[in-house]
Amino acid sequence: MAAIQYGTGQAALVKSSCSNAVNPDLCAVMELIKQAQAAGAAFVVTSEYGLGQTYYEPLPAKGDNPGTSAAWPQDAFITILSKQADTLNLYLVINVLTQSGANPNVSYHNTEIAFDPTGKVVAVHNKFNLFGGETQSLTAGNDVVTFDTPLGKLGLLICADIYGSSTLLSKLANTLKARVVLVSSYWTVSNSVSWYKSYAKKWAMYTVVSNTTHSPGQGGGVYDPSGAALAQKIQTSPTIVYASIPTP
Repeated sequence: MAAIQYGTGQAALVKSSCSNAVNPDLCAVMELIKQAQAAGAAFVVTSEYGLGQTYYEPLPAKGDNPGTSAAWPQDAFITILSKQADTLNLYLVINVLTQSGANPNVSYHNTEIAFDPTGKVVAVHNKFNLFGGETQSLTAGNDVVTFDTPLGKLGLLICADIYGSSTLLSKLANTLKARVVLVSSYWTVSNSVSWYKSYAKKWAMYTVVSNTTHSPGQGGGVYDPSGAALAQKIQTSPTIVYASIPTP
């Protein structure tokens, strides 16, 4: 399991040539994903708002494979990262801004997408506990999802979701029976890791957190169902947190 800790504007710290890329942050995140796969990771999750995205992409549906579908723009972040999941043969969870519906009824979302090792979309989650200015521009999600993997059922949450609706959090843990939850986060307040540990312990789930590294970024990691940190980093420069989660 690899949790990429990355914040926008730090591309040069990952790979100097990314500074000259059309999308420096995308270049840096893709480089970190490659590094994670080379280190043996079979599952990779990326941070919230880490891609430096400036526009909304179409909201994919479960079962779509943007990397192989002619219907998807070749320069879309979702297409590019679907292809990378396929090329590297890993489960990849990304955070993107998406839109659904048609004018004049368009909705905008903060979305987490899980690709399987063929690049197919196996789960889509829209953040339900919007934070700060998100409430002015985004539509909140209203559900939680899981997808099946060799590690069991994996769920998706985004940042403030971990202290959001107790009904949805209970559904994820107790009804859908997620064994592992993958969290994309942009958590810059102090002592964020205590919240992740608390969440893992309360819901008795492995919790994998990819956080921003924007100062004062307070780290992320991988936590077991007792709330203990299997691996954790608290720093403000890009890094990857690795940990092994046993199969059921």
